[in-house]
Amino acid sequence: MNNKKSKPNKPENEYVTLITDMIKKLFSLIREEYKKHLTKVRLSIILKLNIMYVLRIMSIMSTLNIIILGCYGYFTFRRMEDKMSQSFNEISKEYIMESNVPKEKLQLISSLSGFEIRVFDETQKLVYRKNEEYMNKGAEAIPEKLVTFDENRSLENQQISNLINGKSNAITGEIFRFNYVYEKNLPSNNGQINVKLAFPLYEELRNLLRILLALSIAEVILALLSLRKTAKRSRKILSPVNEMIDTVRNITINRMDTRISTGGTQDELKDLAITFNDMLDRIQRAYEIQNQFVSDASHELRTPIAVIQGYAKMLDRWGKQDEKVLDESIEAIKSESENMKDLVEKLLFLARGDKNTQAISMEEFYLNELIDEVVRDTRLIDTEHEIRNNINESIKIYADAKLLKQAIRVFVDNSIKYTPAGGVITLYSFKEGKEAVIAIKDTGIGIDEKDLPNIFNRFYRADKSRTKETGGTGLGLSIAKWIIMKHKGSIQVESALNKGTKVVLRVPLMVPGV
Repeated sequence: MNNKKSKPNKPENEYVTLITDMIKKLFSLIREEYKKHLTKVRLSIILKLNIMYVLRIMSIMSTLNIIILGCYGYFTFRRMEDKMSQSFNEISKEYIMESNVPKEKLQLISSLSGFEIRVFDETQKLVYRKNEEYMNKGAEAIPEKLVTFDENRSLENQQISNLINGKSNAITGEIFRFNYVYEKNLPSNNGQINVKLAFPLYEELRNLLRILLALSIAEVILALLSLRKTAKRSRKILSPVNEMIDTVRNITINRMDTRISTGGTQDELKDLAITFNDMLDRIQRAYEIQNQFVSDASHELRTPIAVIQGYAKMLDRWGKQDEKVLDESIEAIKSESENMKDLVEKLLFLARGDKNTQAISMEEFYLNELIDEVVRDTRLIDTEHEIRNNINESIKIYADAKLLKQAIRVFVDNSIKYTPAGGVITLYSFKEGKEAVIAIKDTGIGIDEKDLPNIFNRFYRADKSRTKETGGTGLGLSIAKWIIMKHKGSIQVESALNKGTKVVLRVPLMVPGV
């Protein structure tokens, strides 16, 4: 006696979990391979559009195929049901009228309807079947029932019957060897009988396959014909893209004025062309400003360098013996060196500002103390003007004290330069709402109205002459504007020739986002 216990089988849910994990790993592997290889393949937009169009056509055609096949199957089923009901009525009449099995009449009904008729008595013994060979085989010739739809209808496998009859079809396969069976109990003179009508689905499934094959071939031909026209249309629609590519390739540093054509239809490609042209306009303006900046910086540096070279040559010739020439040269070289240093520092400041690398140290301090310091320093270095500070409210502000003082000093220095001796320069500071207001007013020569929009441009000077009294680099106001803008503030300038200038700076008490 074998006492070994058989190992219990794994629960069904464990197999389901295993299969699910395998499917997930397969999809994960497919995604990885897609990212690894397919994403590196360059596919044109036209090809992508064509693929998308073909997939769309295939999905529509597949839906149409399903509808057609479903309609065919439904009407075939209804036809079978009607013929089976009619056959049952005729068989029932024949059995009631005759005491024995009416084989000839059943053969006739089977031939006309296309059904295989099987009759069983009350003990479920097979008493009639169309093929006598099947009758001799007994129970082994009864096809295997595969699916039961209800108590009267089922689907059976015809493979056994075909093998007994010596029939085999390797091309169509076993999937077509099915019978649709409709069974019913009928009364007769010899008692109740069980009648089964088996309709072979072989021909119906073959017809279904032929329809599907014909539809598929027609759809493939239709897709190929439409694909050719679609590709041509896609190339025409996307032709502006190729024009854009050619135009952009021709844009160089010496051909910055080249632009993409915006003619044609009103679509997204035109919007793209307009947007791209706007970007080129901005790039060209920035490039021109940069060129002008470099040119102006070179010009400003050339002057002090030329002066230094001139005095160096003069020193080389006469400075060794002439002390007057020596003192004058040394003084001039020191002055121009300071000018160069000042210019370079301003250029570096603006460069850091353009790159957003200029350090800003925000802190709380009292603005009135900063204004007092500016007024005190100005009075110390300038004795030719009257420096007033009539209003200086105590205001606590959050800002970069060093940079804000530098900006105020720029405007005060400009007032000193362009206000004749004996003139008045006045500073105000007060609180207005959530802003601190700083005003610098002078009685100088003023600024022409046509120059006002340009005074904050780099290297711009309303007074084109450069003298020791009013000379400058033209960068101070640009730096001052950058400082005030970084503090989320604003600048307002009011001026007229020979009437003086008033500059009003407004800076938030608390600067958001800085």
